[in-house]
Amino acid sequence: MPDNLLTIIKKAALDAVNATRPVNVVFGVLASVSPVRVAIDQKLTLDENFLVITKHIDDLMLSEELTEGDRLVLLQMQGGQRYLILDKVVM
Repeated sequence: MPDNLLTIIKKAALDAVNATRPVNVVFGVLASVSPVRVAIDQKLTLDENFLVITKHIDDLMLSEELTEGDRLVLLQMQGGQRYLILDKVVM
């Protein structure tokens, strides 16, 4: 089977799987407030280019209720390139 055809089949299979799960819930830690940076794990830290910040989160940062080290819940949008910060995790 030619490599090109195999690549097309793999892409079609991945697209079908991704279509059933348009978002993933992930947790991260606020690494920096200005500029906003969120660490998803030891190898992946997201900056403002990859984050969608809601007014609620912006208000929390402005009022200093959201500080470095706080745990966050995020939605990873389909394709994995953008993350919506939903809220601060409290326990």
